[in-house]
Amino acid sequence: MSAAIAVLFAHAPPLAIERAIARLSGQSLPADRFELVVVDRTEGYTLSTIVRQASPAFAVQVLKQGPASRAQGGNLAVFGASAPLVLFLDPLVDPEPGLLEAHVAAHQRAAETAAVIGAVSLGRERGPDARAIADRPALLSFGWPQAERPARDSVWGGSVSVRREVLIRFHLFNPLHRPRFDDLDPAWRLAERAFEPVFEPAALSRLGEAATADELIARAFALGLQEDVHRQGRRRSLAERLGRPADWFDKRALRAHGAAAIEAAARQDGDGRGGFTALRRALYAAWRRGRTESIRRRQT
Repeated sequence: MSAAIAVLFAHAPPLAIERAIARLSGQSLPADRFELVVVDRTEGYTLSTIVRQASPAFAVQVLKQGPASRAQGGNLAVFGASAPLVLFLDPLVDPEPGLLEAHVAAHQRAAETAAVIGAVSLGRERGPDARAIADRPALLSFGWPQAERPARDSVWGGSVSVRREVLIRFHLFNPLHRPRFDDLDPAWRLAERAFEPVFEPAALSRLGEAATADELIARAFALGLQEDVHRQGRRRSLAERLGRPADWFDKRALRAHGAAAIEAAARQDGDGRGGFTALRRALYAAWRRGRTESIRRRQT
């Protein structure tokens, strides 16, 4: 049976490939249904040696490349894959056993789906404060507003699978040859196109032991800024990208929910403290909803 999905790695260090082979060996998707495509530019102890020693049950292609950017390595990996779906893993996460199967199933449920974005489990002891995510608008949802996070200790991201033909037609990587502009993670760029990615909570990965939630958030933030600079030709302020904070209130939601929440809380707490708490929560909810709508309008 031919492979349904290919996991791509471009210019990853040997230890990362060794760990990826070990992690992918435990996938619930049968070994003949996926492949690993690695672009190698190492010298001496090559990735081919690592693959030969690991002898995984799934197919592994090692493509040699000379001096090149990671974006050029990503393009080579896309063309070297034989599967109709290609998957990119964030270097900070480890895949759970059902990750590949969940990505394939999500694409099969809807033939028109161009991209599927998974979720990352941060771990309860390492989960960031809610404000750490709220202060970086739409970064972990790659520009598409989500009603809620996939789970209390999880955020969107970590893995993205794309139909190979769509990636070749519209989204081949643009090597800018500038630091931090490797343009290798397509997930956040998909939101700028005419199709909407599908978010799949079952496509779960977990934050690596050596990584932190702050590192994951900072990476998403850097990728978002990278695309904005590439598209606009300059680095814009947050107000330019998303509008003024004063414009983010959803006044209709505030009128509809705020008054009712205050009245209900006031009946429960005669000293007024409940009313104040309800007002504060209603203001915050209206602000978040208005900000999400502002982001959506600017991206369509």
